[in-house]
Amino acid sequence: MNKAMKAIVELDPERYDSRTAELKRSLYDLRVKQSIGQLEKPSKLRDIRRDLARIATLKRQVQLGRPAVAKPAPAPKPAAAKKPASKPKPAPAEKVKAKKPASAAPAEEKKTSRGAAAKAKK
Repeated sequence: MNKAMKAIVELDPERYDSRTAELKRSLYDLRVKQSIGQLEKPSKLRDIRRDLARIATLKRQVQLGRPAVAKPAPAPKPAAAKKPASKPKPAPAEKVKAKKPASAAPAEEKKTSRGAAAKAKK
């Protein structure tokens, strides 16, 4: 759990509404600063929106009667099972390249580009 979440979880459920109002006002002020180009840290907008969402989530959990933060259950440790002995892998077969047959007559010069063809004619 990060610092922001810890700070919000530690609030009394009665303070959720007042904290929400504070954050909404801060969000409004930051949006005004952003519109006139005076916002130094645009990431603050995202942080405040996330805090508002966290508070809304906690408020809903209180309404449903669920605990605010559930502690994760410890994962059961698997029993140490012995692996069956693996079969030895066979050595990889060597790859043999097929040889191309040699051509009987030499091929004509290949024309690779227009410039090379023009130079050859001169």
